Amino acid sequence: MRAARATTLRAVGWICLVTALVHTAAELLAVYMVREGNLGDFSPVKLLRFVPEHALIWRLTFLFTTLASSTLVIFLVALSQLIDRRFRVLTVSALALAILGAANDLNAQCSMLVFFADLAYSFRAHGSFLLHETMQLAWATMNHSLSQGVLIGNTLYSIAGTILAVCALRTRGFPRWVAWLALPIWFVSFNITLLVFFGILQWALVLRFAATIAFVCWVVILGLAVRSLAREPEEPERIAEPAA
Repeated sequence: MRAARATTLRAVGWICLVTALVHTAAELLAVYMVREGNLGDFSPVKLLRFVPEHALIWRLTFLFTTLASSTLVIFLVALSQLIDRRFRVLTVSALALAILGAANDLNAQCSMLVFFADLAYSFRAHGSFLLHETMQLAWATMNHSLSQGVLIGNTLYSIAGTILAVCALRTRGFPRWVAWLALPIWFVSFNITLLVFFGILQWALVLRFAATIAFVCWVVILGLAVRSLAREPEEPERIAEPAA
């Protein structure tokens, strides 16, 4: 029993490491893209001009963001394995929300990766011809992606993460201080949704970068904590004394 738990803890530790690395790469690529193209104001014209000139960085950024969404779900599944079985209904519900959020998030990212890129190449090829129609489609694609990825996806991620963090707090043997650290991160993540809902996109972008950095740090801390638990020595078995 102890050996099986140690194996589970080591597996969770490796998943934490992969999750942190993928999110770090996605974060660095996104920051570089925003700074390189001065895209912080979410101007569709700037985005349409940026994509053909920086096709590789555009594809890499959204490739890693899709990987980040996938690894986030895998991480939450691994985290649920550390939570007491009496919270099984809550953990299953949280994972269902996370999967629904990932489905919407991936839909939004693929729309930007493929369809918006096609619009950008069409914009460069035709210039002022069909400019109005291209701009309308670009706006529609951006709004669709924000709605799917943030208003739906990020909200479901935040709710799922909060549920798992609360369950972890009530789980015996789970490092309580690590669980407490997760709560403000998911709270900040939910506030990103509120900022996007009220149209404060620039501050939402800043808060998104800050929340991702905090999440990566927390995942690393969790990974180190569970691996240290896996290295704890087993309790020696007691040998029953023979009856007199």
